Amino acid sequence: MQEANTAGKLSPGLRATCFTTPRPGYELYDLEADSSELNKLGGKPELREDLARKMALDFDYLPLPALMDDAGEPVK
Repeated sequence: MQEANTAGKLSPGLRATCFTTPRPGYELYDLEADSSELNKLGGKPELREDLARKMALDFDYLPLPALMDDAGEPVK
C-alpha cells in the first residue's frame, strides 16, 4: 500500500484516510444508548483493543488505532 501511495496509484479518499498526518481520530459511540453521539467511547483503551482485533479479523487494512499500555502510553 505504501508503494502504491508513493507511485500515486491510490484514490484521493484512500490516500487521505491512510496517509494523512496526523491521522484522523477514531470515533465510537453506543448508538442505542447515545443516539446524539455525545459520549465518545473511542478513547477507552479496552475498546481500542477490541476495535484493533475486529479490524484484523475483518482484514480491514486501514491503520489500526494506537494501543496504550497500562500507564496510558502508546504501545510501540
